[in-house]
Amino acid sequence: MKKVYYLAVAVTLSTMAFSQKVAKQASYSFSFDKAQHPNSKTTNDTIYSHFTGSPEGYRSGVSGWIAGHNDYNDIGKMQLMDSAHGLNTTNGAITDVLFWFAGVEGNPNSTFEATIWADNAGIPGTVLGSVSVPYSAVDTVATNLMSNGIIGWNAVATFTSPIGIPSNQKFWVGITFTPATGDTIGLVHTTDTTAQDTPGTTGDFADAITNTFEQWDDNSYHSFNDGTTNSWGLDIAIAVFPVLSLNGVGIEELNDLDFNVYPNPSTGDFNINLNSTIASAINLSVRNIVGQTIISKTVAVSGRSVETISLTDYSKGIYFLTVNNKTVKLIVE
Repeated sequence: MKKVYYLAVAVTLSTMAFSQKVAKQASYSFSFDKAQHPNSKTTNDTIYSHFTGSPEGYRSGVSGWIAGHNDYNDIGKMQLMDSAHGLNTTNGAITDVLFWFAGVEGNPNSTFEATIWADNAGIPGTVLGSVSVPYSAVDTVATNLMSNGIIGWNAVATFTSPIGIPSNQKFWVGITFTPATGDTIGLVHTTDTTAQDTPGTTGDFADAITNTFEQWDDNSYHSFNDGTTNSWGLDIAIAVFPVLSLNGVGIEELNDLDFNVYPNPSTGDFNINLNSTIASAINLSVRNIVGQTIISKTVAVSGRSVETISLTDYSKGIYFLTVNNKTVKLIVE
């Protein structure tokens, strides 16, 4: 199936008279999900992200999305998580997936399947776990909440039984769906304004040839940019973010820095144990569930130290602590 990408807002496609895939740039709005959040039972959840660059949402045809349901009846979109992009442990489990959708329309009772696959020689293999999420769970009310380079999400899928990280440190995460008249749902993705060039040449995500895939209506899997005109020819990553619960009593390893947080959950006061083998300046920030930064500071660390933060003046709920480039979930009860 030949896929052609056009970066042109004015393109309008009411019918498809040939087997090319056509995409166009579109304006859209995002928001966070204010109604639900990951149900954490641990103190050391980490949001795993490969998403760097500018968020976009390219349309396909009249109402479809290249990273979602479209006029070509694609049935799945998925991202490979591997050691090349920071997944360097098997000591833990996948508990949730955060999704950032560009848009959703249709029957609110329609569902998509949040899915984790094992890797099978470079394509999705055995399904390790899945959970149905209704379209109505995707929050599309607020607009423009996220700035470039910051993770956003507006839907959450929580697995009843956490899924162990595969021993080869590779797994695919994404969505599958059943095309239905009037329904459309599409994920945010990074940007590539030049299509059908050599894989890795342009675009925000050079590894799309191996790490960003879709499932066609014949159940076959294909890269977003395989170097041929059969693909979209786009070097992009899709906005799917697995939440990993790592073993080790809440310790995150950041090169020469370890940290853990206690108590968690708490009534608002949290102690952060920091341990660095070299003297360094650590960036520490806390965001609320809608992505607003409520604490931001730099801490000098050499050896062991304890930093205390207080959220007693804020509402009960979920917050996210980022130490350098690692994020853990805080729960205020």
